[in-house]
Amino acid sequence: MREWCKKKKLIEAARYWAAGGNKTDKAEIHKAASAFGIATDQIDLLLDDEAESVFYVFEKNRLSWDAFLMVQTQWQLSFGRLVGLNYLSVFKTWEVSGMKKKQQRKCFADLQVIESAILEELSKHE
Repeated sequence: MREWCKKKKLIEAARYWAAGGNKTDKAEIHKAASAFGIATDQIDLLLDDEAESVFYVFEKNRLSWDAFLMVQTQWQLSFGRLVGLNYLSVFKTWEVSGMKKKQQRKCFADLQVIESAILEELSKHE
């Protein structure tokens, strides 16, 4: 169960990244706030432009997210569309950065989750 929660947060982070950092869905926030008895008008006061530009990553995901940011320019294109990351470049970048092999293996599984979520998010906007 914990592993899925971790993956879910990485997927949310990837979708946020793919959407350009503006992924605030007020209806979803209102629904969550209502579940805790918070009035939606109070939530609207809290949602401003600055709040939309911030996305928090769980500490347990920090290494994987930083590893993704390190290789975020290593996308492969086909017919002008992103089709996935160039894994050879990914591993070379991580190796040159000094990342240990054990960390690379751990981050690679998470990177594939992030990559998949980004490609899914981008396909929604085609």
